[in-house]
Amino acid sequence: MFYNFLSIFTVIDDDASSGFMWVSYISLFVLIAIMVLLSIFKKNLTTKTLAFAGLTIATSFTLSFLKVSPVTYGGSITLASMLPICIFAYAFGLGPALLVGLVYGFLQFIQNPYIFSYATFLLDFLLAFSSIAMMPIIKAIFKDKKYTPVIAICFVFLVRFIFHFMSGLIYFDNGGIWANLPQDNAFIYSFLYQITYLLPDLLVNLAVLIPLIATNKFKYLISFMEK
Repeated sequence: MFYNFLSIFTVIDDDASSGFMWVSYISLFVLIAIMVLLSIFKKNLTTKTLAFAGLTIATSFTLSFLKVSPVTYGGSITLASMLPICIFAYAFGLGPALLVGLVYGFLQFIQNPYIFSYATFLLDFLLAFSSIAMMPIIKAIFKDKKYTPVIAICFVFLVRFIFHFMSGLIYFDNGGIWANLPQDNAFIYSFLYQITYLLPDLLVNLAVLIPLIATNKFKYLISFMEK
């Protein structure tokens, strides 16, 4: 099965995970350096774009510390921590969104530096948070109508759920037990695990986003960033 294919990535113990953290630090600095270089050669990565990228990443990262964790092996309900970087992605487009998602994913790993395997690192941190790229994609599909951002952030969480779910298949198929369910089934474990924190986290983000849209504050923010 698919998760058996992913599990060919070697499981990492605590010591290796600690070493991998230093690799992630180096990778993060390299990624930031790439962003700076791209800002020189790419028109859509201007100094203003990088400034807003840094501001929204810092805001999201700060909000990610204000959380409750209803699950055991990572994942939490935060104070709308995804919203600032999602707003950035909506304003600046696909390329900058992907770069910000990768940087934020590295920061999330540094915040809680433990991984089960190389595959789960890729899925849980890099790909999952790169899901903010759905914001400009949905914006283009739905022609930037008033409540398009609501649809877009729902897709962000859907894609993020898919990557976390795939990571959970690896973890729970290798003996990780989260709750006393009737059967040892990786699909059930991973699905329930991810839904337990991602759905409430989405609702918190929507609770902040919808009033911003209804009062035209969201439109003002996007206009301010795009000027």
